[in-house]
Formats: sequence, structure tokens, C-alpha cells
Amino acid sequence: MTDPKSRRPGQDAITQRRVPMGAILGIIASIVTIAAFGFFIFDRLNSSTTSGTRTTVPSIPSSTPPPPDPMLAIHAGYQVEKVIEAAGSPIVSRALPGEPGWVEQLFAHGSYAATVLVSPTNTIVLYSVLVCDRSLTPTFTTPAHTRVTLMGVPISRAESATPADQGPNNRPLFYLDGETGNSLGQLIEVSVDQPRSGNGNRGYLVGINRACGDTAFGSKTNSENNGYRGSIDDAPAEIQAFRKKTPANFYAEVIGDFSINNDGTVDIQPQDNSATIVGVLASPFIHELPAQFLSQAGSG
Repeated sequence: MTDPKSRRPGQDAITQRRVPMGAILGIIASIVTIAAFGFFIFDRLNSSTTSGTRTTVPSIPSSTPPPPDPMLAIHAGYQVEKVIEAAGSPIVSRALPGEPGWVEQLFAHGSYAATVLVSPTNTIVLYSVLVCDRSLTPTFTTPAHTRVTLMGVPISRAESATPADQGPNNRPLFYLDGETGNSLGQLIEVSVDQPRSGNGNRGYLVGINRACGDTAFGSKTNSENNGYRGSIDDAPAEIQAFRKKTPANFYAEVIGDFSINNDGTVDIQPQDNSATIVGVLASPFIHELPAQFLSQAGSG
């Protein structure tokens, strides 16, 4: 026992208290029990949400567009096997009179039809793609490295270039629609960039085929040609207005020098300086296209 007399003046006696070890262990055990119970409750709640009654959030459909049709990736200069791989066998195939080994073929696959001129070496000399479905807006990279869009914009703005002041839409016009049901009904605009060594000696055409679009431009100013051929600046006002509201529906590439005939066909001078190939179609002829393909003209 401590003698009270031995304490310093003013110093209170301090009572020493010890916490029993059993109490400490009891507190620890309580904490562990509470934690275990909490984990038990969490596990039960989690297991109930993973049961068949769980409400799932529907997945968002992918916005990735479908891959482009392989027919849109073919160019003049390719082997014709590329078209066969993309579209199957041709639905029309005819040898050109007086031109041994030269064949003109028509392909139709899905939403696209293609006219193909094939040389004796199976090389594509003219490749033309036509679309009827107005909901589609296929694009093509031209030999001039511009972009041509079908259906999506009027033909007066169908071709875009960088820089934009290159004026690729200021094309020579060959609006030779014809008046009979057997006429081709193909309005053709010839690329500003003509065949040359820098573009692989390729030119290209942008146009409107009556199989899939309106060709009634309303002008019969030249009775001999049954339409108009010339520059945009010299074209009648109704043709200029027509170009600003009507989309193009076909695009074609040609290897070698070429010219447009009064009936809307194309004459081509091959690179090997052989005889000129006469009367080639710039795009598919309406009467050779399947009815199922033509029916797409009312879609979109």
C-alpha cells in the first residue's frame, strides 16, 4: 500500500486500472462477427440479382456500318475475275462484232449492276456501276483522286475534290436521252481530268441512267443530237436546273482515249493502239436488266 504521506503536495492518488484480456478478445470477436454478417448479407443480395429474376440492360446494337459491296472496289485495269468473284457469272455476255476477243458483259448482284468491257487479255477496259436503290449512297475514288457519290447529292455536286476549287463538277455534258423506248436513255458527263500518264491513262464518266432515275431534262434544243452536248455554261437553263436537283446513278472508268457518240455509246481507243472499239455501253441498258433489280428504283 502506498503511504499517503509520501505523495507530493497537491498530487491526487491515481488508481491503476487494467482492461482484462478477455474483454479485448470479446471486442475483436464482435467486430469479426459483424463483418462476417455484413459479407453474408452482401453475398445473399448478390446471388439474388444473378438469379433468373435479374433485370438485364439490353445491349445497344452496333452502329458499325456494313462493309461496302465488293463491286464498288473494282476499277478499270483489273482482271475480269475480280468482277466474277464479286458478282458471280455475267447475266449477259456478247462478243463485239469485228473485234476478236473483245467481250461486253453485264453483271447484277444485290443493289448494283455493272457493265464491263473485257479485252482479249481479260483486262477490264471499261467498268461501269449502276445503283437503283435511292437509300444507298455509294462512293468511288476516281483516277484523279476525287470522290464521286451516287444518289446522295445532285449530279451538279456529285464529285468532290481537295482543294474544292478544282471544279471537278464543271464537266462536258452529253445529254442525249433519245425519244424512243429502245434508246439507251443515258445522260453522260465526262470527267474534267482526261486520260494521261499521271492517272494511269484513265478517264471516267458520271451520269444518269433512265433505268434508275429521271432523265427528262426537258430540253430538245438540238434536233440532230436529240438533246444537248456541250459545256455547262452554254447549257439551257432547264438543263442547269435539272443538274441541281437530280442525282447521278452511275459511275464508269475507261482506259484509253474515248469519245461519246450521238446515241450515247462510247468509242474507245485501246492503249495498245489496236483498232478503235466502237459502240460500247457507258452503263447497263434498261432492257437487259432483271426486273428485280429495276424494282429497287422505287425504294429508298
